[in-house]
Amino acid sequence: MENQHTDAGPGKRSESLDALRGIAILGMGLSGRLPWGTLPAWMYHAQSPPPGMAHNPKVFGISWVDLVFPFFLFALGAALPFSLGKRAEKGASSVKIAVDILRRGALLVLFAVAAQHFRPDTLAPGKPGDEWVMGTLLFFAMALAWGQFPRAWPAWVRHSLVALGVAGCVVAAFLLPFKGATTGWDWNRSDIILLVLANVAVSGSAIWLLTRKHIWIRAGVVVAIAAAFVLRDQQPALAQIWGWSPVPAVFRLEFHKYLLLVLPGSMVGDWLRASRSDPASHVFLSDRWIVGLSALGLGVGACVGLLGRDLGMTAITCGLFGLAGFLGLRSESSSYRRIGSFGLLMLAIGLAMEPLGGGIRKDPTTISYFFVTGGLACWGLLFFNALERGTAWPSKAVLQSFAVAGANPMIAYIAITNLVPGVARLSGIHGWANEQPWSPWGFAGYGLAQTVAVGIVAAVCTRSKIFMRT
Repeated sequence: MENQHTDAGPGKRSESLDALRGIAILGMGLSGRLPWGTLPAWMYHAQSPPPGMAHNPKVFGISWVDLVFPFFLFALGAALPFSLGKRAEKGASSVKIAVDILRRGALLVLFAVAAQHFRPDTLAPGKPGDEWVMGTLLFFAMALAWGQFPRAWPAWVRHSLVALGVAGCVVAAFLLPFKGATTGWDWNRSDIILLVLANVAVSGSAIWLLTRKHIWIRAGVVVAIAAAFVLRDQQPALAQIWGWSPVPAVFRLEFHKYLLLVLPGSMVGDWLRASRSDPASHVFLSDRWIVGLSALGLGVGACVGLLGRDLGMTAITCGLFGLAGFLGLRSESSSYRRIGSFGLLMLAIGLAMEPLGGGIRKDPTTISYFFVTGGLACWGLLFFNALERGTAWPSKAVLQSFAVAGANPMIAYIAITNLVPGVARLSGIHGWANEQPWSPWGFAGYGLAQTVAVGIVAAVCTRSKIFMRT
């Protein structure tokens, strides 16, 4: 037996939450670096099966690749009570917080447009290969323009670095040619993932701010959004409202379906933050192992069962792992038991609604997708939380390898698209790797090596206290 309840106060950063975000962002990187169409179907998006990789909405199920984006959105929501709650407790007015929410949303929209324009596969240089040189340089321009540097650095240095990055981005926007019908800068051309994040970051933050003392009102908002999502195809007026988009380059109402992940995440974030004020408790190490293994079992069981289209076996498998995990939480505080129960409830609702729309599917999204992945994200957080509160070196090493990347997600994101592939090509590593007589799994290992490099870039920046302000 050991006293493992060593979380610090509410103001301390949650490493388990950073790790959940980190495994999501690194999972995005790995999924984009895998060999095209030569691995088993479970290594790709379920609706884009090998070997053709063409999108097929008649394929139902989810793979691990289909978990990374919802995990990231869930983590975004769970972080709201930590970031906004801390400011509210320090006396910041709701108006001041709301203005800051809008400012951050605008920065993220601008970043979504810049990131899409400045990635190598969008650039159209006159000389083949120059797109990797420019893409690598633009990584540094974006990192500086949106940079947040250590307070210990002189103010003039910090401001000069930001100004240098902004200048580089502006010059590139005006002078560089881009591929596609629009060869110049186009505000309607943006990174869809980042644009979704910008939309739900603003709306999710606003809803949390309005309901921070009334969590069940927030739960009611989730129910209302879920009902609107399910009924939109049966109600023409509702479908018209759902498709409303006054400024498509900035705001699309349809994106806010992902509040079905962000808002439950914010509820879990409230409980996670509250757990840091719970009385100290003694937790058996064996219970930690049970929780961690149950979380893994839930994820693997759900993906394998749903992709194999055996709903009955999926329900039984998840039920058994869920029961074991809940028993493992018996010695935990009420906050952790609430997170576990909520995760199992979301998963049960998702499995019950799985037949709607023909079966669970990421694209076009079905209602079960939000609840199944949200429930798994709850238990993913508990998995990392078990590591966070452990004392053994291996558990800390695993946790922090993901947490340092999750603490700096936007750096990692543009390292995936610009820096690491650029360095690999300019150094000749990529050409050498493609000449090797490797099996598909060997090339997957090369993709994993690139993903590790992304994690190292993010870790170095995090340890150096260099972040991006999005």
